[in-house]
Amino acid sequence: VQSNIPVLIMGETGCGKTALIQFLCEKMLDDDLRVFHIHAGVDLKQIITTVKDYITQAEQCQVKNKRLWIFFDEFNTTSNIGLLKEIMCERTLLGEALPSNMVFLGACNPRRTKTLKIQLNDDAYIGLRKTRYEMQERLWAGVNRRLLYTVVPIPE
Repeated sequence: VQSNIPVLIMGETGCGKTALIQFLCEKMLDDDLRVFHIHAGVDLKQIITTVKDYITQAEQCQVKNKRLWIFFDEFNTTSNIGLLKEIMCERTLLGEALPSNMVFLGACNPRRTKTLKIQLNDDAYIGLRKTRYEMQERLWAGVNRRLLYTVVPIPE
């Protein structure tokens, strides 16, 4: 964090990644924290608008000599991960430098394949659920169905 290198936390859903960051920032460091809950539906415009709002908040924090911690929760669930990489690693938004008191953190779900038991349950096609499974097949077209979480590979 002191070297302006973003910190990424990886772990299973519900293991306490967000709670850990909230405790660290708000209770131990007395800094401000904003959590951006990322999901597959978050588009480029939402990311840009939200980060511009965070820039304004960071400028207000600078007056109080505080840092603004930005936590991108489940950042590897959006296809717009390239923009998040620019923000977190290059510390720019569309080429414009970000305030120096912004600290970036991210949490992601592991890129893990489903167990054989889960895969068999996914493909059960039993009883009344058949139409649901048929719809699921259409929704999952082009996605690696063997993954436990629908995640995007993290850029280097």
